[in-house]
Amino acid sequence: MALVSIENELEDAMSNVGVELSDDILSKCAAIAKNHQLSVNQMATCWEAHSLNCDVDQLNAHTFASYRATLLKGVKLESIPTVGAVVSRPAMSKRSIKAEHEEGNDTNINNNPTKKHKPLESPPSTAVTDGRQTPEKENQSNTSSSGLHAAVLVTPPKSKPSAPAINRYENRKNAGQTVTTYNPHDLPVLPALPRSSPDTKRTCIISQPDSFPHVNQSYRHLNDANRAKALNQQLTGMRCSMVESYSIHINRNSEEDPTQSATTNNSTTIADLEVTGIPRQSAQTNIGRICNEAHSGKINATSILLEGDSLQSNGARIALDVHSKEGLGYSFFPGQLVAVEGMNVTGPKMTVDKLYEGLPLPMSRHQTIPTTTMEDGDGFRVMMVSGPYTTSHDLEYQPLADLLDIVSAERPEVVILTGPFVDMTHPLLLEGEDVVLEYMEEDGVTAIQRHVTYETLFAAKVAADLDELYEVTPDLRTQFVLVPSMEDAIAEHVYPQPPLEDTIPGGEQISHFPETEAIPYGSLCLDTIETAGGKTLSAAQKHPRIHLVSNPSTILINDVTIGVTSTDALLHLSTEEINANLPPGSRLTRLAEHFLEQRSYYPMYPPPENFGMNVNVMKRKAYSIPVQLDLLVLPSKLAPLAKDVKGGTVVINPGHLVRGTVGGTYAIVDLHPVKKDGVGGNHEAKEGTGCVKDRIRVEIRRI
Repeated sequence: MALVSIENELEDAMSNVGVELSDDILSKCAAIAKNHQLSVNQMATCWEAHSLNCDVDQLNAHTFASYRATLLKGVKLESIPTVGAVVSRPAMSKRSIKAEHEEGNDTNINNNPTKKHKPLESPPSTAVTDGRQTPEKENQSNTSSSGLHAAVLVTPPKSKPSAPAINRYENRKNAGQTVTTYNPHDLPVLPALPRSSPDTKRTCIISQPDSFPHVNQSYRHLNDANRAKALNQQLTGMRCSMVESYSIHINRNSEEDPTQSATTNNSTTIADLEVTGIPRQSAQTNIGRICNEAHSGKINATSILLEGDSLQSNGARIALDVHSKEGLGYSFFPGQLVAVEGMNVTGPKMTVDKLYEGLPLPMSRHQTIPTTTMEDGDGFRVMMVSGPYTTSHDLEYQPLADLLDIVSAERPEVVILTGPFVDMTHPLLLEGEDVVLEYMEEDGVTAIQRHVTYETLFAAKVAADLDELYEVTPDLRTQFVLVPSMEDAIAEHVYPQPPLEDTIPGGEQISHFPETEAIPYGSLCLDTIETAGGKTLSAAQKHPRIHLVSNPSTILINDVTIGVTSTDALLHLSTEEINANLPPGSRLTRLAEHFLEQRSYYPMYPPPENFGMNVNVMKRKAYSIPVQLDLLVLPSKLAPLAKDVKGGTVVINPGHLVRGTVGGTYAIVDLHPVKKDGVGGNHEAKEGTGCVKDRIRVEIRRI
């Protein structure tokens, strides 16, 4: 049924129960009805029950989330299999999609972007080599008549202890609940992106200028000499920037009279810059890297060292006394580059009077040319989601299916997905258990099982979900940005990471393994998404749907500069940082500011031992922050965060979509347009400035 027809019928049905729907809410409800094959009477009946239970009488932007959760809960109760049932779902491919559409099979499960997992029937089963029983598949027309080897994922490979029913993802009761918001100017919610043809001009342009650092090569061997050279180059570069930013006078003669030095430097409040470890009878400033004297364990107030550069200081290290001056506030972590001012009359130890933690904010901005879209006054919506995308007790990726359900209803312009997509720390993968896909033979009845690669798992679950989303809603103009993770089994495991890519470009079909016809060996099957839903190849090349970027990345969405990393650097930093005499309640804000002050997406070195981070410091430029960011996305296990920090950057921690066996959170960001001045055509933001922080609305919700 056409969506317009559904909207008309739904409007009549809802008016019969006393509800008037706005165009935006009507469109969302119609999309849910179509995607989940719900009748308009079911939608109306559900609203009646929901309004009585929740004591609400209007269906608007504030009550829609809870109504939608009630609808989907009813759908899931019908589709959730019983405990012990084998759960399976067809793996998608362009070939199988085309064949099924030619058959004209209207009951095809590929018509549902959420891919509800149906328990198999209980016909006689066939034994397999690993001792499990393989249920025979129902003889469906889409598999038997097409003659294809359709693949279905059987998970888990081995049974795992189930979580208590009350703590399982499908039993959550807070879906759609708002966790935190950032909306300093009380901006309204942006309307959903209107439907259009697949070739319609995009409202959002995603780009990565050449001036933005990004890594596109895999890791190579790194020895100690190269590592030391890279770290020293970073310190030397930061030293020059600090001298310029803070107007520090360089002492060219360490033997000069102290009174003469003070006279020369009377134009600034910062003492002369001196080589680290050189004693003087007057105040001096040293620039260096914070180190831990103990070499292992967490740094503490008595083990703080400052390491100078190799050229002038010969790598000298001195102890920092932060106790002598009463009330001195500080926040230190290993690898931090700082300027310290104080007295060092002996050489090996400095008494600290003042601290300058990194470079001052704000940074210089990237110069962007206003786009036609901006001049027309269109805002846009961005969803930010961080993996994992499946619960810890299975590999069914139901949270991802629910997320794409929301994407289909909300229709944001951009969705940023950060890994892990195939999580190496997942209990079913952590112990080295194999992933098993089940394939149908040509007769459509016989099922065989194959041990497959992680790339095939990604293709069968993640890429298939995205492919089907566009097949069902070809008018969807949402673009996806995929960022790999250090915990991804399908990505490089050295930071910074290059973008996701096929292990074998384009994949390979192996004659001895017929299943590779559907999912080529070594392929992530992301290329097929571009032409899903009948989109032409030329339009796909001109306006791609999937953007693969490195971890971390600095990207431009129209005029908005966004920095994103999938690494939980906030958590890493919080475990290593020590502080004293700082304002209460400022911890997360202070941690976020360190990234900007250090101009780095991962400012620590060495990384914490218990997180298994492999950092290639020779590619430090690839994880540096090059310009002033409008948005900084730092997914973390710490509390969700959306806040304007020093310098005008809005830092967002969307949380993780899944936390073990329960649901997590994601962020929806509404970027309102720059308001036109009707007189001169100048652009002004909501509060009279063009800053993104003044025209942004952030909402972090539970899945």
